[in-house]
Amino acid sequence: SGPKGPQPQGVAREIALSRVRFGEDRPTGIPVAEAASLKAIFLATASKIVFGIGSNPAKTMIKKWALLIAASSLFFGHAFSADLPKTPSPEGSKVYIVSPKDGDTILGNITVVFGLKGMGVAPAGVDIPNTGHHHLLIDMETLPDMNAPMPASDQLKHFGKGQTEAEITLPPGKHTLQLVLGDKVHIPHEPPLISDKITVTVK
Repeated sequence: SGPKGPQPQGVAREIALSRVRFGEDRPTGIPVAEAASLKAIFLATASKIVFGIGSNPAKTMIKKWALLIAASSLFFGHAFSADLPKTPSPEGSKVYIVSPKDGDTILGNITVVFGLKGMGVAPAGVDIPNTGHHHLLIDMETLPDMNAPMPASDQLKHFGKGQTEAEITLPPGKHTLQLVLGDKVHIPHEPPLISDKITVTVK
């Protein structure tokens, strides 16, 4: 069953959520918190457009403005993310890779299972305390900027729908995998939640 009471209108409707997963991927119905500011709403919408989150496209003008905001945030000084407070992570929370294990040798595709302790998983664009969504770093030597939205790429994969595992295909050889948790607009928490980096060999 979905959240009770009035539903968010306009752009905010695009970030509505009826289910959030906590702990051992247990579904829990939680109503969407109202956005703190119009800026936060537009950032969330921009993230959805840029990173492919959501199935209902915004109107043309909203798309144009949202993309402009996202571009400004990602590529021109991260002005909007600098204005917004960073999302706190609870003391003792932790992100980690459940499988594969460090040193594993794998034949074919890799199923990466994401682990999270002390927080819940929620889709991008949803503002609920003590939640975030996963980002998988593949063969990245350095971490992304911890004060700005993490840009999606072949090496930095976003799981903004709230996924807790993913199947990836990598060429034969050694590869590194690492997780970073992001908030509703793909910005790492404060303090950031970063998993240990593991190395696997693909045959």
